[in-house]
Amino acid sequence: MQLNCKRRKLLYPEGTVTLNHSGFEILSRCNGSNTIEYIYQDLAVVYENVDKSNVDEFLTFASENQWITFDETEYRQVQIP
Repeated sequence: MQLNCKRRKLLYPEGTVTLNHSGFEILSRCNGSNTIEYIYQDLAVVYENVDKSNVDEFLTFASENQWITFDETEYRQVQIP
């Protein structure tokens, strides 16, 4: 999978997904080192009124569609495979 930063698209073998601004900002932080909590905190620094439940909901949706994976440690690091 590849995240195209110029066009805010996620490219994967089954197709292409055009991301809205929020989705792109969340996925761009899924680098294998960042935890869910870090992603939320980083977004909260940049944007006002970040709703953690919306971030969690998007990450769950992305995981269900196999756009991201979670490591199974207590830190729940997130990455694009």
